[in-house]
Amino acid sequence: MLKYHIYFLFLKVIIFVQFSLIFLQKESVNSIYYIIFDIIFKISLGLFLMAFFVAQRFREIDFIDRYIIFLAGSLLLFDVGTGGLPKLLSKYNITLPSWWPVQKP
Repeated sequence: MLKYHIYFLFLKVIIFVQFSLIFLQKESVNSIYYIIFDIIFKISLGLFLMAFFVAQRFREIDFIDRYIIFLAGSLLLFDVGTGGLPKLLSKYNITLPSWWPVQKP
């Protein structure tokens, strides 16, 4: 098993535990732990999609398909910047700069 496999397995387990706690109503989606792990998971998956599938190792995948996968990774990173990060910063009463696209979660 490669190192990134172990890392993503760890992230999946944490997301599964968080989902279970939310389903059992022990935690909410506004919990600081859920927000932090959601941000880490989205950043990790977004960067992975952008880096792994854009590489020229996959000759059988068309350029358009690789481009769509790259955009999917970009959208995950955009979601962190407009959804998760403002929510996390608002928990600590940190205001975002005026040029930030989303001011309140």
